Amino acid sequence: MSPVKGVEGFNRASPVSGPTYVDATEGGKRLRRGARLWTVAVSTFKAETYRFLRLERPTDEERADGAKFSPGTVHLPHWVENEWLKQFVAEQLVTVRTKRGFARLEWQKLRERNEALDCRVYARAAAWIAGRIAGRTRNGVTSRISLGSLMPLQIRQGRSTGKRRRRKANAGPTGSDGAEDGFEHGRLDGNRAVGAAPCLR
Repeated sequence: MSPVKGVEGFNRASPVSGPTYVDATEGGKRLRRGARLWTVAVSTFKAETYRFLRLERPTDEERADGAKFSPGTVHLPHWVENEWLKQFVAEQLVTVRTKRGFARLEWQKLRERNEALDCRVYARAAAWIAGRIAGRTRNGVTSRISLGSLMPLQIRQGRSTGKRRRRKANAGPTGSDGAEDGFEHGRLDGNRAVGAAPCLR
């Protein structure tokens, strides 16, 4: 079992960092530096999840001809409940302005219950800690190249999250049409969850 702490923001070198040793209480006894705490950049794993939800799925005919599901495709059982699906796409990524006028990306709830999405995020973090996600080698070294695939489209294209970044991005094309937040709201399509993934208009 690995204690984790979720933090917001995309400006982290790794989606999971640590561990750091913190005090813990066991059986009423306080243990100094008795627990190893991992810090999870939840925004990064949410962006990865919603990107995976937008992957094209091969048809039955294409699968019969040997087509495979893309890596990362989210497979859901036929018996999954509507409430779980709604929780799974319960947030959207929007651009907000700070008091100083800087733009930043922020995940906001579309509904109160979002436990399914949280479980997915921390399950992916656990896989990262166990070394089962590309980008974290067995000795714990993180690959920034593979980490880039977890980031939202705006960040990977160099779109602005602040005034200084905006000036730099304006120096050349970014490959985007300048959509306000670059993301669509999560929605449900039959028994399939469709997330708030990057708008590729």
